Amino acid sequence: MNGSEFIALAGRLALSENSDEACFRSATSRAYYGAFHLAKGFLQSTGVKVPEGAQAHGRMPMYLKESGHLDAQTAGSLLEDLHGDRIQADYNLGNAEAGSKPFAQLKLVTARRIESKLAACRVAGSQIGAAINEWKKLVHEP
Repeated sequence: MNGSEFIALAGRLALSENSDEACFRSATSRAYYGAFHLAKGFLQSTGVKVPEGAQAHGRMPMYLKESGHLDAQTAGSLLEDLHGDRIQADYNLGNAEAGSKPFAQLKLVTARRIESKLAACRVAGSQIGAAINEWKKLVHEP
């Protein structure tokens, strides 16, 4: 199981003709978690220690944005935004937009962009990891 499989599921949910609001909200959630797991795997592959639990949701986008690498920074910003969208879809049932097909499809596109940006980072992975770990030292982050 990997993050790309969650993104593929998000696509099936967001693009199906038979989907309903629960499917669209679930598509946003799966799109986020797919991107989350891809980012976590990427960061770990570069030697960056990712916190366990809820802290990872805020820290990983920050790490990527502090990497000094444009594709990683873009992935971090998109991941941060997608996290907020996932919260709307999962917890704010009164937000009709977060339960709509266009919203789910846009979040699917966002997750695929994150996937693409992280793939582009692979070549510079060791430099990205070193830059993030140096930044973590500067701000006294474990």
